[in-house]
Amino acid sequence: MKKGFIGFIFGVLIFALLGAVTAYRVDLVGASLKFVFPGSDDFVVESGRYTPASSGSSNVNVGSVDYKHATWIRVGNRVTGSGTLQVTCSANGEVKLYLNLPVPSTITDQWSVSGSGGQVSGSGNVGFAYIVRGDTVNNGMWLQGTCNTATALSSVGYSFAYTVE
Repeated sequence: MKKGFIGFIFGVLIFALLGAVTAYRVDLVGASLKFVFPGSDDFVVESGRYTPASSGSSNVNVGSVDYKHATWIRVGNRVTGSGTLQVTCSANGEVKLYLNLPVPSTITDQWSVSGSGGQVSGSGNVGFAYIVRGDTVNNGMWLQGTCNTATALSSVGYSFAYTVE
């Protein structure tokens, strides 16, 4: 009986200590869960899925864009994510697509957002690789590539990362 009682007390003590160390608040924000750790409202862990939209800047050499869903995760003030979209070119040459961010941030220069992407399928060559940069005008991001075939429809996969400011 003493062994069981001592084990029970030890277990309660360990549980209480671990609970104090790992306590956090969980908020449901839209379609994502947000974990906020005590002592620092700035340190959050959250993730979600969103459908990007144009950030407000005009796309370049783009006839149409079908923004598919993207996923993202935030740990502290760092956000990383990835997504896909379908793009139809309106002319040969440079292609620029502007997208909004899943977690709002102040974008101070084009290097504030980084990433890459590439064509995953399509009827024409819409650039083999894309770069992802920050859109300082609308606090978003842009993807830049090359369209070698006008009116080509291509699916593009991309990834991105930025720090919430």
